Amino acid sequence: NNNGKLEPWNMTEEKYNELFPLVDRFTTAQGKDDCYMISVINSIYQNPRTRGKYYKMFEQVGDDIKVTIPAYKEYGGPIVFEKGIIPSNTTGAAAAKHVRMFEQSYARTSLRSGKKISLEKNPLTTDDINFLQNRIGGGRQEDVIKELFPEELQIGNFSQGNIYNKSDIEYFLKNYAGNDRYIVTEAFKTGIDGGHAVSITGFNPKEKLVKVVDPNNFGTQKEIPLDEFEKNFIDFVFMRV
Repeated sequence: NNNGKLEPWNMTEEKYNELFPLVDRFTTAQGKDDCYMISVINSIYQNPRTRGKYYKMFEQVGDDIKVTIPAYKEYGGPIVFEKGIIPSNTTGAAAAKHVRMFEQSYARTSLRSGKKISLEKNPLTTDDINFLQNRIGGGRQEDVIKELFPEELQIGNFSQGNIYNKSDIEYFLKNYAGNDRYIVTEAFKTGIDGGHAVSITGFNPKEKLVKVVDPNNFGTQKEIPLDEFEKNFIDFVFMRV
């Protein structure tokens, strides 16, 4: 069921349960510095309007699983996990199979550049999984959203640079957080130059508590007082679905 439309999908029930176990939301911890990506995956996978598109990035061929990230279909093509086996990764996510497969596929195919990105190995062919993880350490949520949904145009950013007072943040939370018409992630300050991304899942206006899923804490949902949230706020990244 892809947002109300029934579509064929190459996946047996057995493989589906292996890749997408029911408890995976509560057993996910990000890999090294890839909170921005894991928070986006969590938001997309938990939203019934976008879950189908995420599922269809995975395809079963015999015992193999192929993962195709839409923006890199022509560049990298599908990444194949033979017999559904995932190479071990000491710096990757501690998570269900679908998260780890996506993470490694993204690390191979995503077009990354900059001083921190080593060019010494070909990401499409190297067996050095930790090298791949280093390629995707640090990034922007909006880039991941655009890579997963290259046809979507309704992506927005609501940041310190375009708000005027704290009431703007509360207004945004009341109207966007927990609304299944939107994918919402947020970045907050962790130090002078650092930031951390989380998935926004809801807002309690009466108690003034922001509900988030933090990929740094095994994906558990927690509630943050609005005052604390505002103090460390950097930006919201959101997409209408």
